[in-house]
Amino acid sequence: MLSMKLFGAYEVHVDGMVPSGLWRRSGAQLLALLALYHDRDIRATWVAELLWPGTGSLDSLDQCLKSARKALGPEGCRLELWNKVIRLRTDGAEIDVVTFDGALRAHHQRQETEALRSAIDLYRGPLLHSWDEGWALLERKTRKEQYLDALQMLARRFQAAGDHASAVRYLRCLVKEKPSLESAWCELMMALVELEERLEAIEVYKRYQQHAHRISDGKLRPPPVMTQLLTHIYTRV
Repeated sequence: MLSMKLFGAYEVHVDGMVPSGLWRRSGAQLLALLALYHDRDIRATWVAELLWPGTGSLDSLDQCLKSARKALGPEGCRLELWNKVIRLRTDGAEIDVVTFDGALRAHHQRQETEALRSAIDLYRGPLLHSWDEGWALLERKTRKEQYLDALQMLARRFQAAGDHASAVRYLRCLVKEKPSLESAWCELMMALVELEERLEAIEVYKRYQQHAHRISDGKLRPPPVMTQLLTHIYTRV
């Protein structure tokens, strides 16, 4: 079975083993690129231009494809080139980005809370961590934005349902990943107040205060809602 992880450090396994010979840069890139665009047909010329920008060589692509098929052994038949279209068949494989995209699609279609949770759990870190190719950077940004949106949606859903503990768990991740998102800090502080976690709520206020001071040279202050919550906490102590 083919297993691939693109979130965080890039990993490929076939039947639990790392395939030898795959780790030429072009072979790893080809497999990652096809996994990312698993839901569409990709022109071979476009792939060649991305992977060999100096030449756009179809001969290089053909050689790379043959080497990757050989390295993947029994799973090599998943790599298909037909009528100038190249693809990676993902049926029966375990590929985190494919499952991530499917979970978000399920949520979009049916508003499934569990689908959002599944997508969040798959995000181990930035997509193709440390890769600096333009296409990888673009996809990394897109997937992170989707991850952050999922965190906020799920937190708000739990908050509305009165499950403040679950909301706090996801909001902590959100402010860590995107400290510039003021609304997330506000919502985190609100949820902590609902849980009677006053000390942590005060700490959240102080952390945001420090963040705002740092990014604005002291010009920004916490929003009124956070200040009101802080006053509420102190008047109840």
